Amino acid sequence: MTNGISYILVISQGNKQDPPWKETVPNPESELEPSENQHEMVTPTVMEKWDSLQDYIERQHLSEFCDIEENMANVNKVIDIFFPDFKSITSIKLERIMALLRPDLFKKKKEDVLNIIQDEGFKILMQRQIVLSEEEAQTLCKEYKNEDYFENLIENMTSGPSLALVLLRDNGLQHWKKLIGPNTLEEAKECLPESLCVQFAMESLPINQLYGSVSLEAAEREIQYFFPPQNTLGLIKPHVTQEQREEIIDLIKEAGFEITQMKEVLLTEDQADKIYFKIKKRDFYKDVLEVLSE
Repeated sequence: MTNGISYILVISQGNKQDPPWKETVPNPESELEPSENQHEMVTPTVMEKWDSLQDYIERQHLSEFCDIEENMANVNKVIDIFFPDFKSITSIKLERIMALLRPDLFKKKKEDVLNIIQDEGFKILMQRQIVLSEEEAQTLCKEYKNEDYFENLIENMTSGPSLALVLLRDNGLQHWKKLIGPNTLEEAKECLPESLCVQFAMESLPINQLYGSVSLEAAEREIQYFFPPQNTLGLIKPHVTQEQREEIIDLIKEAGFEITQMKEVLLTEDQADKIYFKIKKRDFYKDVLEVLSE
């Protein structure tokens, strides 16, 4: 037990997740023989509930590889040993929001703002530069619609790239609102003089140079709009070890990707041709096929 890495898991059953089941078929010998006037009945499938995770592990013949502790008193002791911060971690309410640096701020103070964001405990999940259309700018600036400078604001917002960010943090929505301050510079100076609105004020416009989602629901809509999901295909080649493969998959997830489909397959030459069509006619392609066929 001490000669290599062990994986220690705290396992919870989700509210929507059904307990493990197994499929069993009743013993045909115990069934009544149908009479001449009866149609032969199809043997029903019976779903039997597992008694526990330990029971499930044993029936899957995995018990020699995996130890399960289900006594709550012992579970809590073990968790305290291996995960001393477990109780505080499970109480964290992680929230995903969208933030935006307007063009002037992005051009002049981008790095300063990003450093503050990270110092405040936010994780930057995604970021992209975007030049807003007039319609997009009007949507993001609708709270300023009745102000005299609204037309100048829209012109400014469409004049160059803004930086859109997806941020993650415990209680992220309220923390971001407090961090950046009110919508206008005048109000920020009066109510939150230490806010980023005051700190990064620009002479061009009397507004907050940072934008944040007004609600979690709005955040999800904005993230879907500015960061639409895209699918791409990755292939981990055969010569990679199991340990390296797990490391590659971890790096993919850490980079913000979600793995939606995954399968192991021994590629045929026809499949390889479709993936590597750009190099199919190159002299070294036969070596590629040899590697893939391993």
